[in-house]
Amino acid sequence: MNIAFFTNYIHTPHFETELELIQVHLDQGDTVYHFVCDIHLLSCDYNATGDLLKCIACKSKRTKGQELLTNTANYHEVKISKFQYKELNTTPKLHFNSIKELRELKIEQFEIGDAALSSMVSIVRDPNPDLIVNKDLLSNIILSADYCYHYFQSQLQAYKIDTFYNFNGRFATNRAALRAAQKIGVPTLM
Repeated sequence: MNIAFFTNYIHTPHFETELELIQVHLDQGDTVYHFVCDIHLLSCDYNATGDLLKCIACKSKRTKGQELLTNTANYHEVKISKFQYKELNTTPKLHFNSIKELRELKIEQFEIGDAALSSMVSIVRDPNPDLIVNKDLLSNIILSADYCYHYFQSQLQAYKIDTFYNFNGRFATNRAALRAAQKIGVPTLM
């Protein structure tokens, strides 16, 4: 079986649990495609502002965790930066006058506005965030989610993924990956 994991959130114990699941699949003889951010997303829930030092720390922890894996002949790290955003030719709306207007933003069946709001609420720790004050953050969240939505539709099909593991469906980039998998019919576990 072809199994995929999307790692963009490496807090303990989530990342360690993900590594354990990867190891189980490797030991079963499955082929594992581990999709990882390679300092490419404009924003993620671990590093909302795209701070380079946080990106480097995240990448370092991920690399150290991957080095603990054994039986890795069928393990493949896939850096999401290999997909060119400019090829998507999409430009979602980035300016909103109200939370209601943001929540109405959708790309196909992906409720990107709700997902972006969920991430932003967690990041700024305010259930009613100021969309003007946080407009740059919101734009980066939306662009990153839009990127992930299109990226995962393309790549899950290209790698013929049978099962997809995703951290959760609440944060913007993870919900994008979830909705992409659902759109193309790939079973997803969270």
